[in-house]
Amino acid sequence: MDVDPNKWFRNAELAALKYIGQETVRYVSNINKYYLIFRFTFETEQVRSSEKKSLINISGGEAGIRTMGTFQYNGNRTCRHGN
Repeated sequence: MDVDPNKWFRNAELAALKYIGQETVRYVSNINKYYLIFRFTFETEQVRSSEKKSLINISGGEAGIRTMGTFQYNGNRTCRHGN
């Protein structure tokens, strides 16, 4: 095969496709795809969880978040905080 020996990604897939077959390449590609989705979701959830904890600490607990009031839309693309 005529590939760059210093490049791994895409070359391995092309070699497997040529010598092994399409099904193996598709299988490994799907595993990688779901791994990336899982990793991104996990990292996002960790960030959201830490941000939520910091908001709870700032406001004095979850009850403080609920009793801070509501934002009301007044039609002019601005919001005002209602107490």
